[in-house]
Amino acid sequence: EEFPGCAALRLRYLEEVCQLAILQRNDEGATEEEAAAAATLDYEQICTDFETALTHVGSGSHQNDDIYVSRIYRLYLWFYMSFMSHHHNEDKRRKEERNKEMITNLFQRRASAPMKYENDSLSNELQVYLEKKDCHFKNEKEKNDLINQVEQGRMNASRLFGSYASLEDGIDAAIERDGVTRLDIQNFILKNDDDVKMSDDDNDTEKEIETDIDWDGLLNNTNDVDTYL
Repeated sequence: EEFPGCAALRLRYLEEVCQLAILQRNDEGATEEEAAAAATLDYEQICTDFETALTHVGSGSHQNDDIYVSRIYRLYLWFYMSFMSHHHNEDKRRKEERNKEMITNLFQRRASAPMKYENDSLSNELQVYLEKKDCHFKNEKEKNDLINQVEQGRMNASRLFGSYASLEDGIDAAIERDGVTRLDIQNFILKNDDDVKMSDDDNDTEKEIETDIDWDGLLNNTNDVDTYL
């Protein structure tokens, strides 16, 4: 909690927690320390950690850290549908209803956050989830209504982005005048694939979170200049 507004550190922590959740489910190859940490996981607490992260960094304007924030939203939905959906001891219909509620909630919240590029394909991402078999969307009209709501929210947020972005640019310029340079996240992207394999299959045997960020290079910057995230 030393840097509650740092989206990069929030994402890094949540990736590590989700990795422990995978190890808890598929404990092959886990070290003794990892297995011990995984054994104490509380799925409800992980959801609380996601909500805390989104409270701090999930809204507002995101010109420089939209990559981190969008990945927190994606990771949250992946975790919920991969773990929480099966964690609750409920019948199939109630699980489908929970998944539907979470999809609706997270996509609407993400749409309302002004971002530079990361929300451009938001409707396409939503469409993927709407086709999942374990989400109780009644008919095509209900799906289309949600797509339209999310797209309208995204466009409204986009109209605000310009004025917010200029304020962020002013802050960055003031900090750089003091000799501190912002690290460009684009220099630490390893590939263009999704950062997380979006699977909620009961038979999923995934062994690790697939991140596309070079965390070692980003967090252990070796340049001889002062930088910030």
